[in-house]
Amino acid sequence: MRGNIFAYCKAFTAANLGMPSEGLGPYAGEGKPYFGVNTLFGGELTPMAGGLPVKMGEKLVGGVGVGGSTDTQQDVECAKEAVNVLSS
Repeated sequence: MRGNIFAYCKAFTAANLGMPSEGLGPYAGEGKPYFGVNTLFGGELTPMAGGLPVKMGEKLVGGVGVGGSTDTQQDVECAKEAVNVLSS
């Protein structure tokens, strides 16, 4: 098992969709067009906040995921700092 599965899934989601992981949420709820999407890729997609795409210029090069806080907005803030470091 990976160290922090939440962080991994958040990074995986952001890197593969090219958007913040929480951006999946409005589309993935019951009755929405992507309901159940989190079961794709062996459950590695997640609508939880804390995953951000990493871009170099306009090119998507990966994703950062942060997990562990009881407040996902703290995860988002930490992910933003990581993206700033990686993108500079």
